[in-house]
Amino acid sequence: MKFFLSIITIIWQTLLFNNSSAFNADDLGTVIFTNILFRHGDRTPVEPYPNDPHKNESEWPVPFGQLTPVGMHQHLMLGRWIRSRYRHLISDEYSLHEIYVRSTDVDRTLMSAEANLAGIYPPKGNQIWDSIKWMPIPVHTTLEYEDNLLAGKKSCPRYNYELKKLLNSPIFQKINRQNAQLYEYLSKNVGKRINSLQELEFIYNILWIEDLYNKTLPEWTKSIYPEQLEPLAYLSFTTSAYNKILQRLKIGLLLGEMVRHMILKSEDFLEPNRKIYMYSGHDETVANFLMGLNLFEPHCPPYAATVLIELRLNSQNQHVVTVS
Repeated sequence: MKFFLSIITIIWQTLLFNNSSAFNADDLGTVIFTNILFRHGDRTPVEPYPNDPHKNESEWPVPFGQLTPVGMHQHLMLGRWIRSRYRHLISDEYSLHEIYVRSTDVDRTLMSAEANLAGIYPPKGNQIWDSIKWMPIPVHTTLEYEDNLLAGKKSCPRYNYELKKLLNSPIFQKINRQNAQLYEYLSKNVGKRINSLQELEFIYNILWIEDLYNKTLPEWTKSIYPEQLEPLAYLSFTTSAYNKILQRLKIGLLLGEMVRHMILKSEDFLEPNRKIYMYSGHDETVANFLMGLNLFEPHCPPYAATVLIELRLNSQNQHVVTVS
């Protein structure tokens, strides 16, 4: 992990100011390589709370926690936008030497990646194999609880220790004390104990989706949703990568992999010489990543939220990294 963080510091200095002490911020050049990180598309609630009036799965368009047709379309459109943005970079036909896609081992992220690829690479030429405008493209994954790159779910005693220390720190204990009555009110009405920001966010997310789908929310929600719950739910997205230690342990490998690929690309050593590395994750994946870059304002990253880490070559033959 320390190795990766050292590289991150070096690459931002080297790639932005290589070959010259003067850097023209208006001369960002042309994208020659990109890392793409996104959240999955629209989904149903992961699971209802015990007293949820909408806990009958038959009420929903797809089973709990699954990507909806709306979510599929969001990523199809995002894929088409990606093709438009990088039309100078990628070919018309899919090639394994051009793009590599990694996803967490969750149905909705795997399906989002596949829908996205359908937008980037509609079959052309000899890749047309049927009347449908689609072709299978590999999406790589690993078991969620063995994934320390993207899901961040692999057991890490040091991370667990540091997170527990944070949540028991004076600042978070103060937050919990200030919201003790709210936690109690939620606990009474949802039918399960709510003791933390993370547990509150889980309830907020269910209510938000139910509201989005025009479900009638229970009477008890009117005094707290969304105004009282929303800022606390947003704050919860800062906790997993709240400080430098947690950032290093949570997203250091992912950021390090991206940086390593950009270094190799800038030196013409990337093998295979790909143009795109794509990562399909969750709201917390995007939030943690932006926390690691000190670019995160507390919020819930929306469906299909996308971060682009682009390597560019400008007119002065300087390599420039942009984040957007």
